[in-house]
Parts: sequence; C-alpha cells; structure tokens
Amino acid sequence: MISMFLGGFLSQFKDFSIIIFQPYILHAGMLIAILGFILRFVAIQQLGKAFTVDVQIAKNQTLKQDGLYSIIRHPSYTGVLMSFLGLAITFSNGLSLLVICIPIFVAFIYRISVEEIALKNEFGTAYLEYIKNTKRLIPFIY
Repeated sequence: MISMFLGGFLSQFKDFSIIIFQPYILHAGMLIAILGFILRFVAIQQLGKAFTVDVQIAKNQTLKQDGLYSIIRHPSYTGVLMSFLGLAITFSNGLSLLVICIPIFVAFIYRISVEEIALKNEFGTAYLEYIKNTKRLIPFIY
C-alpha cells in the first residue's frame, strides 16, 4: 500500500515523466494490468480448493503440474506482479515505476521462497523434479 501511495504521489513530478510513446503508455499499462488480472484469475481457478492466501498445504493435496502450472510454478504471482507493473506504467513516471515495482517484487520473491520451502518439504523429490522443468515466474526466462 505504501509503495502504491508513494508511486501515485511521485507521479506528479514531471522531471521523471516517461516521454517516449507518451500517447500509448497509458493504454499499454492498462493492457498489462488487465492481462495480469486475467492470468491471476485463471491460475487461482486452476488451483481450485488448493488456493489459499496463507502458505499452507492441505492434507491429501497433490502437486499441481498441469495447465498454467506446467509452464511456470507461480502463475498467480506472475499475474499480480504484471498488474502492479501495468498500474505503475500508467503513471508514466520512471520514479513511480521504481517505487512501486521494486518493493513489491522483493516482497513477492520472499513470499515465493517461503512457499517453495513448504512445497519442497511436502512433496520432496517430486517438487525438485518439477523445479527442473519449469521457471518460477516468467516462461523460459526466470
């Protein structure tokens, strides 16, 4: 919340405005944010009852490895990060972009590491094999 507030506040400082492709920057940011929301929604739908806001693994839960999860391990987080990035881009301000994206990205990387420890503890070698075949957040890259 603090990052979003500061990003919005800092967007008024024109010294850091993103001038390149100015007429399209708002639309690009909105498109990225909407695609992020859709990705997160689909990822949550694919997890079904296994989705929780807390890091926990239900009894008799299986390791999800199909659908979006066959491409990346954390598509829900990819979606929410895309949404924050898209919103930050709509401010059309480089300083806002940094203030919003860096802290949020760091927080999600920490959350993902906590979640991956829990998944390794629960699913052991099956999760280690899954890691070998998928990227964390960005297909084919990271």
